[in-house]
Amino acid sequence: MAHIQNPLLNPLGAPAPAPVAAPAPVAAPAPKSFISRLFGKALPYPGQYDHINKETLEIFATNYLIDGAKFSVSKGISYNFNISHTVNLGIENPSKYSFNATYVGPNKVIPDSQEQFPVLLAEMDHDGNLNGQAIHQWTPAIRTKAVVQTSGPNFGLQLEGDYKGEDFHINTKIFNPDVLNGAGMVLLNYMQSVTPRLALGTEYRWQSDGRATDSGLAFGARYRGGPTLADAVANQQRLPAATADTPAETMPFAFMPAPWIFGTHVAPMGLIDFSYFHRVNDKVSAGAELAIDLRSMETVFSAGYEYNLRRSVIRGDVNSRGVVSAVLEQKMGAALSFYLTASIDHLKGANKFGIGFVLGGHM
Repeated sequence: MAHIQNPLLNPLGAPAPAPVAAPAPVAAPAPKSFISRLFGKALPYPGQYDHINKETLEIFATNYLIDGAKFSVSKGISYNFNISHTVNLGIENPSKYSFNATYVGPNKVIPDSQEQFPVLLAEMDHDGNLNGQAIHQWTPAIRTKAVVQTSGPNFGLQLEGDYKGEDFHINTKIFNPDVLNGAGMVLLNYMQSVTPRLALGTEYRWQSDGRATDSGLAFGARYRGGPTLADAVANQQRLPAATADTPAETMPFAFMPAPWIFGTHVAPMGLIDFSYFHRVNDKVSAGAELAIDLRSMETVFSAGYEYNLRRSVIRGDVNSRGVVSAVLEQKMGAALSFYLTASIDHLKGANKFGIGFVLGGHM
C-alpha cells in the first residue's frame, strides 16, 4: 500500500498556505492476535502479505525504466490540492499526455503520522482513459481503497480493505464484482508474526466468469535477520518515531546495521519465488530474486543493487535472461529531478533507453 504525503512546497519553492488539519487523535493500542495472547509475548508488526519481497523489488532498476522520454510538472494549488501534467514520448509504446489531480483531506487518523485523509486521486490521458482512486483511513487499524478504471467501453472496479493489528495484517481485494452473474475475483490474505523474526502468511484466491470457477491457496514467509527492535531497546539505542516515509514496520531496518530479509512465496500451479534483501550500510543495499515456474520448468534469477549518494540514487540489476538495466536519479534542485535509464537485452539484441525530467514531484 502506497503512503500518501502532502507536498509542503510548490514547484517554485514558495511555501504553501498553512495547513488546516484536524487535531491528531490519541494513540490507542493496536489489536493483538491470538498468538500474542496465548503466549503472553508481544510480537512485531509483520507487514502486508503483498510486501513480503517489497524491499528487494524496490532496488531493481527494471521497475524504474522509462520508454523514450518522460516530462512531468506538478504544482500545488493549495495545501490540500495538487495537479500535474505528464508527457510520455514512447518508442515501444504509444506517446501520451495525462493530467493528474490529487486531493488530500485534513484528517490525521494515525497518531505520530504525517498522513492525512481522505485521499482522492484522478488521472486522465488524451484518449479519455480514466483512473480514479479514493483512500480513507477510518481508524488507526482500518483503511479502505476504491479504484475505478475506464478504457474506451471497458470498465474496471477494485475494492480493497485493510485491517492492521499489532502483530498481524489482513487484506481483502475484490476485482470487477458482478453480483448478478456471480463473476469477479476475490483475494483474501493474512500475515502473522510467529516469532520476533519470522512471519507467516497465506492468501486465498477465488475467481469466476459466471460459468467456471477457479480457486487456489498460496503461502508466504518472511524472515528478518540482524538486530531486532527488541535488541535495540535492550542496547538502549535511540529509534525515532515512525513517519509516513519510515513506517513502523520498516524502522528496525532503517536504523540498524547490516539487516537482511529473506522472503518466499508458494503459489498455486507451481509458482515459487525466493527473495533476499541486504542493507550493507545506510547508502548501499543489494538484493536477489529467484522465480521458479514448475509448469514450464523455467527459472529466472535476478540480482540488483541501490547506491544512495547525497543528491542522487543509482540502481542496477541483471537477470539470467541476459538483461542488464541501470537507472540514475539526480536531484538538480529543490523540486527538479533528472532521470536517465537504460536496459540491454544481450540475448535478443534489444536496447531501451530513457530520459526524464520531473518538476515538483516524483516519477
